[in-house]
Amino acid sequence: MRDFDVESITICDYATLDVAGKSVLVGVYASEVRFVVPPPFWFPLFLVAVLDPVKREFGFQIEFVRPDGRILSSITGRYVAPTDPPLENRAIINWQIPAMRFTGAGKYVLRAKDQSGVVVFERDVTVAVGPPTAPFSAQISADVVFDAEL
Repeated sequence: MRDFDVESITICDYATLDVAGKSVLVGVYASEVRFVVPPPFWFPLFLVAVLDPVKREFGFQIEFVRPDGRILSSITGRYVAPTDPPLENRAIINWQIPAMRFTGAGKYVLRAKDQSGVVVFERDVTVAVGPPTAPFSAQISADVVFDAEL
């Protein structure tokens, strides 16, 4: 059994927690991070990890890995709860990547490891340079229903 599951790791322009503890993410990069021209430095980005704790205590590491395999940024931490975590509990971890030298476009990787170093989550992130590609457009049809008694 895993110590935790990873619901998501997201890259965005800004992340914070409101007074109720709810995450607020601004400028979420859903598919790729794109620069029109190669920047000398990464602009400050935020990484947001949502972990689903299974055990009351565990260690974790989250990495943002460059195409050459070097780690651009990582965070290593420990989750400790006073009791077994309730099913609805989530650990939300926000951290900012400071302005760092930009080393090029390519396939970057967001990766989470457990305290033993076993990879439990991995997602490719395309970092591209150049003008935006033509937007992909799909039509979505949906029926929205509301309960009139509420």
